[in-house]
Amino acid sequence: MKRFFTLILLVLSSAAFAKTIPVTDPNIYFSPYTWKTVKSGGETAREAVLPGAYIKASFKGTSSLGLVIDAAASKDMTEQVPVIEYSVDGKPFKTALLSKDGNVYTLPMADNLSDGVHTAVIYLKTSYLWSNRYTSARSHLIVKGFETEDNGVTAEQSVRPKTIIGYGDSITEGVAVDGYLKLSNWDNIAVNNARCSWLPIVAAALDCEYGQVGVSAIGFTKGEDDWPLFQQSWDRYDAYESRLVKGRFDPEPDYIMLSMGTNDKFNDVFTAAYAGWMKKVRIAAPNAVLVLIVPPSGSHRDQINKAVEASSDDNIILIDTPETNEQVHLRAGAATGMAYDALHPNMYGQAVYAAGIAARLSKALEAR
Repeated sequence: MKRFFTLILLVLSSAAFAKTIPVTDPNIYFSPYTWKTVKSGGETAREAVLPGAYIKASFKGTSSLGLVIDAAASKDMTEQVPVIEYSVDGKPFKTALLSKDGNVYTLPMADNLSDGVHTAVIYLKTSYLWSNRYTSARSHLIVKGFETEDNGVTAEQSVRPKTIIGYGDSITEGVAVDGYLKLSNWDNIAVNNARCSWLPIVAAALDCEYGQVGVSAIGFTKGEDDWPLFQQSWDRYDAYESRLVKGRFDPEPDYIMLSMGTNDKFNDVFTAAYAGWMKKVRIAAPNAVLVLIVPPSGSHRDQINKAVEASSDDNIILIDTPETNEQVHLRAGAATGMAYDALHPNMYGQAVYAAGIAARLSKALEAR
C-alpha cells in the first residue's frame, strides 16, 4: 500500500511536465572535465562517471522542474545504486537513489515554483566503489535534460571565471565524509559525499568551477581490478573515452591539482611515476598552474618534494601538509574528531585540509 501511494505521488508530481529542455541548451552548465557526451535513444545525453560531477541551470516560465535521467545501464543493479543530490533556489539538498528499472524517467525536483528565475544544482553524490566504474556505466549518471511546463525556458547561468581539474583517491572522492566507515565494509556508501571533500572548498576559495576526479584505492603504484594505475588513467573518463582532445585539455584549465599518495608503496617507482606524470600533464596543459599537494596524512612527502625539485617546470606550486596539531589528528593512526575511521577526513577534517591548501596556495599566487 505504501508503495502504491508513493507511485501515485510520483505521477502527480510529474503531471505538470510537458516540455524537455535538452542537455545541449547552452545555458545548462556541466562541471568541466567530468561529463562525457553520449547518445540515449538517438538523442544527445551527458554521462558522469565519478562522484562530484555537477550541473547548474536556471529556469523561468515554469512552476515545476524535473531532471530527465536514463537508467538503462543500471537495470537490475545488485550493488548499491548511485546517490544523486539536488537543491533548488539554495534550499537544503535532497537525495535520491538512481532508479534500477532500466527506463528513462524524470526525477521531480520542485513544484509550485513562483514566477521568476529559479536555479537548480545537481550532484552525483556517491556511487558504489567496486561496480566496475572504469569499464561499465552501471553506476554512472546519464542525464538527458530537464523537464518543465510548456513555457519553461532556461535563463543565463552564472559561472565562475576560472577552472580546476582536481585529482586524488578516496579522500578526494569524499569517502567517509558524513560518518564512520568500517574499512572492512566499503559497501556503506551512505557516508560518502563528494561535494564535501577538499576540492570544492578550494575551488570556492579561488572562485573556480571544478572537475572532481577522485578514485578510491588507486595511486601511482596501486590500481584496482576496476581502475588502472593513476598514470594510466588520469587522462580518461573511463576505458572507452579520453578526457583530452588531440592530446590536450579543451579548454585548458587554469589549475591542475593533485593530492595522491595515501595508497602508494614507499619505493622509487612512486617518485619516477610521479615525475613522469608531471611531464605528461604539462603537455596536455602547457599553461596551467600545476598544484601538487601532500596528502593529509603526510604520506610520501619526501618523494613528492624530490620529484618537484628534480623538475625544470617553473609553473608548479607545492603545497605541503603543515605540522599543526589539527593536521596531526589526520595521521594519528586512530579515530579522531577529524577522521572517524582513522584514515579518511570527515567533513571537519576535509575543511581543515582545504583551508590549509587555499591559504598556502593564495600566498604562493600572490608572491608571483
